[in-house]
Amino acid sequence: MKKLSVLLLIILLALVAAVPASAAPPVIERGDFDVIYLNVDVSNVCGFDIYDHAVGSWQFTTFYDNDGNPIGIKSHETGIDQLYRPETPDVKLIGHYTANYFEDLVTGSWSAPGTYWSITVPGYGTVLKEAGLLRFPHPGRLVGIHTSLDPAKVALLCSLLSGD
Repeated sequence: MKKLSVLLLIILLALVAAVPASAAPPVIERGDFDVIYLNVDVSNVCGFDIYDHAVGSWQFTTFYDNDGNPIGIKSHETGIDQLYRPETPDVKLIGHYTANYFEDLVTGSWSAPGTYWSITVPGYGTVLKEAGLLRFPHPGRLVGIHTSLDPAKVALLCSLLSGD
């Protein structure tokens, strides 16, 4: 009988030890945005102030470890960008985007797959397209389409935004 009790105790302990610890469930937050801001990246490329009127929606999902500490964030945004210059408010370059971001809060690294800029102008074609995958810290190369690296596309974008 003692052997059976010891055997049952060993089985019970093995089962208890085999139950994995469970992390806290992820927290999902959603919202909409309608913001106007000075787009520093495009302004720096063109050499004059360019504003973006961005309208869309977002969702953030925060993931936690077994101790309840946040370890990662996944975000999804979709919206419309309207780039313009205050001096020429009737000239607006408009495009739709969908962007995803994955941030590892433990390592500080993050990646951004998606189409985060897509501006097409009738008669000119694509004047701004940033799509593919970005990783930070930067691995030394970008994957995808990045017209901001093309001097001719940058010149066209800035010319259109200046009202020329």
